[in-house]
Amino acid sequence: MTTFANWNNSSGGLFSTAHDWKPTGVPNSGNSDADLPALSQAYTVTSDLNEILDALYVGSAIGLNPTLAVTSGTFSVVSTANPFSNVYNYGTIKVGAATLELGASTSGDTTEINL
Repeated sequence: MTTFANWNNSSGGLFSTAHDWKPTGVPNSGNSDADLPALSQAYTVTSDLNEILDALYVGSAIGLNPTLAVTSGTFSVVSTANPFSNVYNYGTIKVGAATLELGASTSGDTTEINL
């Protein structure tokens, strides 16, 4: 079963900060979906650890969209719940000295990137 978490801090912060997510807790498994929604102001969420998700949503078609900054570690969107993963990006995803891994868990796993 897939779990879904929404970012809830318009000031941004670290992806790994549990209380910035609703429900409380960091989404970090191949059956977790993470949503960084458009909030009252633009913000940046920084991932500096290894993370793995089933799906990632960054922003929306309207509003002040967030930035996901992957600064170190490996940030993976690799489903263990489905034979596919999805990335919906209306904001910005920046990758620094890190790895962004999309759909590489098993042979035949695919990732759909929606911009």
